[in-house]
Amino acid sequence: MSYDNYERAQGWSEQSFGSYSSEQANYFEVELRSLSIDAGKRLRVLDIGFGNGAFLGWARERGFQCEGIEINPRLVERAAGNEFRAATSLEGLHGLSDWRPYDLIAAFDVLEHIDRDSLVPFLRSLHTACHSGTLILFRFPNGDNPFSLPVQNGDVTHRTSIGQSMLRQIAELSDLDVVALGSPQQSTKGASLTRKLAVAIGIPIRWVLGTLIRHLFMGGMAVVFSGNLVAVLKPRRS
Repeated sequence: MSYDNYERAQGWSEQSFGSYSSEQANYFEVELRSLSIDAGKRLRVLDIGFGNGAFLGWARERGFQCEGIEINPRLVERAAGNEFRAATSLEGLHGLSDWRPYDLIAAFDVLEHIDRDSLVPFLRSLHTACHSGTLILFRFPNGDNPFSLPVQNGDVTHRTSIGQSMLRQIAELSDLDVVALGSPQQSTKGASLTRKLAVAIGIPIRWVLGTLIRHLFMGGMAVVFSGNLVAVLKPRRS
């Protein structure tokens, strides 16, 4: 599937590049906090598949040194126009002057766009962008959850459905260790009372229903029933 005019299909305008909603900002904040990342440090961050630059914009405003990779050259041009170092490939970034490994590599909603046979080569390629302490964060539709089908099937460019077991397999084959794997963090900062109550009540209800489904239909398999999964990986020490 071609990415021609993909930005139009997503409703991404050039004028809004690098902007983000309060909901996105709250999510980025709690997700990075869960990694014990010191937001006060001037971290080097790579955003893979940055789209219209929401995470790039949020990270730069917090003082991070941000660079990005995006397969769509028009989005790379938008990033460059907003003074981000960006390229269509990791090799392209490596060719820039003063290149150094990253402290955090983030890929929100990217893995599902990659062919199954290309997942391990893609993860292996990230070693060239890492130092020993680099954290790699992926968010992707939860392939273990049948209720995630609207997310997985909602984009014509999605190619691969990924669950927990597959993620652990491709990490092992890519010489990456899994630091964490589970549901995305939830933030209710600035949310309405209704939203806060829904989250507070929904978490235990989801746990109860998920436990029943696992034991009644799945032999007790440890499945997480969130819409997305978040995986945090790190390079394996030799």
